[in-house]
Amino acid sequence: MKERNTAGGFLDEEMSIRVTKIVIGAMMAASIVLLLFGPKVTKYCMIRQSPLFEGTTRYVTSLCCGYVLGILLLVCLYALWKLIGRIGQEMVFVEENVKALVVIERVIAIAAVICIFTGLTCIFSALFVGLMAAFMALIVRVIRGAFAKAVLMREELDLTI
Repeated sequence: MKERNTAGGFLDEEMSIRVTKIVIGAMMAASIVLLLFGPKVTKYCMIRQSPLFEGTTRYVTSLCCGYVLGILLLVCLYALWKLIGRIGQEMVFVEENVKALVVIERVIAIAAVICIFTGLTCIFSALFVGLMAAFMALIVRVIRGAFAKAVLMREELDLTI
């Protein structure tokens, strides 16, 4: 039987786990730095209202990004609603849940990119939100890989019975 890539996307499962571990280490280091220099970081964020864009450009960019993020949130919540509903019906390790986790991961990743862009151009503190969202996308990716593996195992068990 041909083994499928359970992580999906452009990274295989092993690479997803490796990248996630690297990012966990980087996030731990960044957290320690932020804790050590919290007052300085806060003052930096408070002084700079806009890293790049100002005036109307800043307003329109922030507004548009906000609307896109709101739509992405609705898509994510809908996928999560369906996922939780299936789990509530004891349909845990099914392909539909893996697909829902794919949607959730991609929505979070897109939101991360938008937040990072907004943080670099309009509202500096959004940069940190974007970095955390990117981290969460990696976590969802690993969970999705585990679900996909469980689906494959369940399918193999169903074939042996």
